[in-house]
Amino acid sequence: MARFETQHIEELLGEYWDIAYSEASKGESRGDDAQEVLSAINWAIEKLIAERDHWKANHADMVKRAGLLSQRDDLPVDRLPAYREMEALQRAVQAKQAEIDRLMLEFCPGEMTAEQMAEWERHQRRVPE
Repeated sequence: MARFETQHIEELLGEYWDIAYSEASKGESRGDDAQEVLSAINWAIEKLIAERDHWKANHADMVKRAGLLSQRDDLPVDRLPAYREMEALQRAVQAKQAEIDRLMLEFCPGEMTAEQMAEWERHQRRVPE
């Protein structure tokens, strides 16, 4: 789902830049078209955020379940399917958050919270020269 949304956002950005180029080269005003595309981009980003929030809630639930299961002496947590599922959900949430942060940083950096910016910065890695 996130991959589709990312591709959709990239297509919308291409459309937005086509509009901007058209306005600049032909001198015609296409503000309504541009606003419509920007609204579609905003909607797609909000959809990604909602999906991320959904997975975060699932993650919290799985952590709670694993915590309860880990208290049982008769069930080794590392062998439980729920624990493996929780780990997969954690990776999914992290990937979605990284995608959302990347998109927000690129398209609306002013709307990022300090927490989002710190999270993004924490995951940056130095590229060897």
